Amino acid sequence: MKTCLSTLALFAALSVSSHLHAQTLSLDVPGAPAPAAGEVNPIFKFHRRKPDPTALPEGPKTQIQLFFQTLSKGSTHARAALDTLLKGTRLAERTENVSVLSDKVTEAIRVYGKIIDTEHYDTQKVGKRMLVATFLTWHELQPIQWRFTFYQASVDWALIDLRVSDNVEDLIE
Repeated sequence: MKTCLSTLALFAALSVSSHLHAQTLSLDVPGAPAPAAGEVNPIFKFHRRKPDPTALPEGPKTQIQLFFQTLSKGSTHARAALDTLLKGTRLAERTENVSVLSDKVTEAIRVYGKIIDTEHYDTQKVGKRMLVATFLTWHELQPIQWRFTFYQASVDWALIDLRVSDNVEDLIE
């Protein structure tokens, strides 16, 4: 049986099946009820265009580098890596979802092996104030893709969405 971690993002959504599934952590519409774990279908689709790993602005670049440096220390550091990445964001307020995501990331590293390398795969600018950065972590058994969405309301960039998936088929045309 194939072990699969698909659609791992911070949102409060956990798909349950015979496979490991991911989480989505994102900001929802103000006033709308947050979905409970298991209520959201996978909505995680990656690229349908040629990847462009344009350099990131300093803020997001530093946050992502620190995240992967901490995560590279092993599966027991997943929660510390997420806590550091999410510090000061609205995503951090979703503590139950962060815990579930941390558990899934820990399990992914246990199943797929330690991180061998990290690669910046794509940067997609959405207007002037939003960017989506996709990274790959190369593990002993297979890669995992990570998508960080940042928004710049004023000077600083804020992480507003984090998704992770072991479905690499989306990257292949």
